[in-house]
Amino acid sequence: MVNRVQFLTCVLVLMARAALAAGTNDAVVMASAQPLAWIRTSADKTHFVCDGTDCRFVPWGFNYDRDEAGRLLEDYWADDWAKVADDFQEMKSLGANVVRIHLQLCRFMKSPGQPDEINLARLGKLVRLAEETGVYLDVTGLGCYHKEDIPPW
Repeated sequence: MVNRVQFLTCVLVLMARAALAAGTNDAVVMASAQPLAWIRTSADKTHFVCDGTDCRFVPWGFNYDRDEAGRLLEDYWADDWAKVADDFQEMKSLGANVVRIHLQLCRFMKSPGQPDEINLARLGKLVRLAEETGVYLDVTGLGCYHKEDIPPW
C-alpha cells in the first residue's frame, strides 16, 4: 500500500509540474551551475519573481524533515551525508525548486549564549548543497521535536 501511495504521489507531482510548465512560459528553471537568483514579490505584490526580471517564480517542493526511518535531518546528516545529497538530487529530479527544512534549537545552541559551531558548519554545507543542486532552501525552526532534547533553559 505504501509503495502505491508513493507511486501515485510521484505521478501527481510530475503531472502538476508538467501542467505548470505547459501552462506558463514564465516559470523559472535554473541550471545548477548558475547562482540562484534572489526572489522578491512582483511590483503588483501578487506573486513572486526572480530579482531583476519579470519571470514568475512558483515555489514547488518538499518538506525535508524526516527520512524514511523517521530520523530528523540533524540526527543523521553527520554520518550519512551521501543520503542527504542523494535526496536533494532526487527532489530536484522530481521538479522541486524549494526544499523546506525544519531545524531543532537543541542542535544549534548548546546554551543560551553558546552556538553549536559544528552544526552551524553543517548547515552551511547544506546551503551550498542546495545552491549546487539548484533548489532554494526554506529554513523553518528552530523547533523542539524530541521532548528529551528540549533544553532546560
